Amino acid sequence: MYMYLRANNLTGEEVDEVQTLTFTPEQITIDNDGGWFALEIDGNVTPDIWFNEDDPGAMENDLQGAIDGLGYPGVTVDYQGGYDFEVTFGGGSSGQDVPPIQMAVPQYLPIEGEPDLTYVGNIGSTEDVKGGIPEAAEPDVYAMAAGYEGTRQARPTIGMEPDGDFAVAWTQFDEYTTTMLASNNIYARTFNEQTDTAGPLVTDFILPDGRRLIDGGQVSEELTHIGISFDEDMMEEGIHSVTDPRNWALLRDGIEVNGGIRSITYSMNRIARYADATGGPDQQGRNKWEAVIIFDGDGTSGGVNPTPLGDGHYELVALNSLRDKAVNPLGRTGFNINGVISLR
Repeated sequence: MYMYLRANNLTGEEVDEVQTLTFTPEQITIDNDGGWFALEIDGNVTPDIWFNEDDPGAMENDLQGAIDGLGYPGVTVDYQGGYDFEVTFGGGSSGQDVPPIQMAVPQYLPIEGEPDLTYVGNIGSTEDVKGGIPEAAEPDVYAMAAGYEGTRQARPTIGMEPDGDFAVAWTQFDEYTTTMLASNNIYARTFNEQTDTAGPLVTDFILPDGRRLIDGGQVSEELTHIGISFDEDMMEEGIHSVTDPRNWALLRDGIEVNGGIRSITYSMNRIARYADATGGPDQQGRNKWEAVIIFDGDGTSGGVNPTPLGDGHYELVALNSLRDKAVNPLGRTGFNINGVISLR
């Protein structure tokens, strides 16, 4: 499938909300020379404001202060003539999609014997500019696109998933018949591997302080656990589970340490979660499927706190009995269907 993107920018820039606030007083309001009113935005009501019939423009500051007090700092109110006011939500309110301004019931209580000084009429707003980030235009998607001899195509990029799916994207430079550049279009094609036949891979060994352990690397501090990253989700149940110690081995000077692997936990971002739970050094989640291998140096402690690994040359082995969710052995390829072991 080819995809042609109409616009260069897939997301728009933030836009400030603009509303026109309109007062429609009834004759009784004018006859009484004004009246108290209140405004409401999203359920929040302003203090009472006096409707100045003789000089409506004088209400600019009162309106601006009242709306600002509802939690919209930086709002500006500009008198437009008649009984119309333009309300712009900028400053600290920039980029918000603000609900419409509505008329609310004022808290004014008239004094006995005086005329009812509540504003009589209607107050409403119209949305001139919708605030927020406008949605990007949907791309045009074609099942195919015709090419022409001599059309330049360049800047390819490819991305691949662990199960074999991959996508290719490239730029096509379309030209007029005069050879002048008409447009740069981005095309992409996805290839979907229907059957997952690729085995999972161990990608990283992570020390408790967040450093990657390279092959043959030395560790000077006591080691109670280590993190392992995989390139895809692993099986968590049955005899091939990633949390079953029988699918792992710990060697010291080439000899297996019986009981050396105390326990294993596994999930997305497990290394960072384990550090948070145990008070270890802060680590950022890597958005990877991860296991934390907890060691027991003598393999016999069995208590609450396992024994750290002592001096020696250690190797951690992930056996090919480990499986991904599609039951492929660790490291399986078309050339090695039984998979491979991974050690560090």
